[in-house]
Amino acid sequence: MTVVSSGQLTLIDVNDSKQLQLFVSTNQPKTQIYNPDNSSYTPNWTSSKPVLTPQLFVAGTAADIIASAKSIKWFVDGTELTASTTDYTLASSGVKTLTINNNVLSSSNSKLFVCEVVYTDPDTGFDVTAKADIEFIKVSSGQKGDTGASGADAIVAVLTNESHTVPTDSAGNNGNFAGAVSTIKIYEGATDVTALWSVTQTRSGVTVTEATTSKTATVTAMSADTGYVEFTASRSGYANIVKRFNLSKNKQGIKGDTGSTGATGQSATAYWLVPEVSAIQKSISGVYTPASFIVSAKYQVGQGSPTAYAGDLLSLNQQMELRLQLNILLVQMKRVVVTLQVQELWLLRCNCTLLVAHLTYWMNKSFLLLKMVQLVQRVLMQWSQSFGLQTEIQSEMLMAH
Repeated sequence: MTVVSSGQLTLIDVNDSKQLQLFVSTNQPKTQIYNPDNSSYTPNWTSSKPVLTPQLFVAGTAADIIASAKSIKWFVDGTELTASTTDYTLASSGVKTLTINNNVLSSSNSKLFVCEVVYTDPDTGFDVTAKADIEFIKVSSGQKGDTGASGADAIVAVLTNESHTVPTDSAGNNGNFAGAVSTIKIYEGATDVTALWSVTQTRSGVTVTEATTSKTATVTAMSADTGYVEFTASRSGYANIVKRFNLSKNKQGIKGDTGSTGATGQSATAYWLVPEVSAIQKSISGVYTPASFIVSAKYQVGQGSPTAYAGDLLSLNQQMELRLQLNILLVQMKRVVVTLQVQELWLLRCNCTLLVAHLTYWMNKSFLLLKMVQLVQRVLMQWSQSFGLQTEIQSEMLMAH
């Protein structure tokens, strides 16, 4: 009995997955000042703990979807942080934030924190991975000499946010300006002297809430794809300090044209056998239970309901008989090519007629032989044209139908 198997393979264009933008924000400046004279840190992270918070956006949208992330991982200088330690605390619920508990820059001048987020695209079912990093830097003030006056303290200006990306739609509109804010801070050694400095802002391509003399700039709109706020800090007796807060738009990709609808495919027809029992038991004495059982057939067209098959089922012997007749026919065709004898042509014509009639009879009983009949008919027509028997073979085939 012929066994028919089928399968299905689904291909998905990975380029169809959503484009993600991941940001990491902190509630403390990214620069820590160390005073070697008294071994103090400003800010002191044991009391003013930095909290690193991830934010996830689909490119061109304003909604933070970090709560829907499949997983959030943190890496410190390339090593994954899998559990809370003395120096770090991982949030155990909600968004997985990372809190720095101690002055971890005591043993190094910088620390790089990397956040890796895995998000399952609800449209494709594929996992999309996004990464973002944030680096903290230690600046040491001048150390007092063993003798003589203390060394001059360094003047350092830092921005709480040096650059920011604004997600927008494909036209650059409807931007999400959450987090688009920066404040200048000025340190003399380990001392915050921001209040002693005057600040003037120069803006390009951005709209800012505060006045141009403010030490903070909150951007609420952009008139160009890129823009900046430049802080110029001045103080009598000191050189001016200039720091720039850069902004850029991240535009959503333009949706392509919808392709034309393809032609409706023909519904496939599936056939299968349904045995009355799933197993036959044979006793030691050779008795089979059950002694007999019924095998029925069903078929289904497209997504229609399965229907009982009303045709006859060919046994293995019947199929072998038909295959034998077909093989005989093909052998005789080869002999005709070699010998070109008239009696061979006549015998070929007779056997063709009998075989077509036999196959056509069973075709009317069982759809499974349709392809075999069509193959034989096609071969007969080709050979009949070659040997001038086209009219006779055609009439005999019609009679067989």
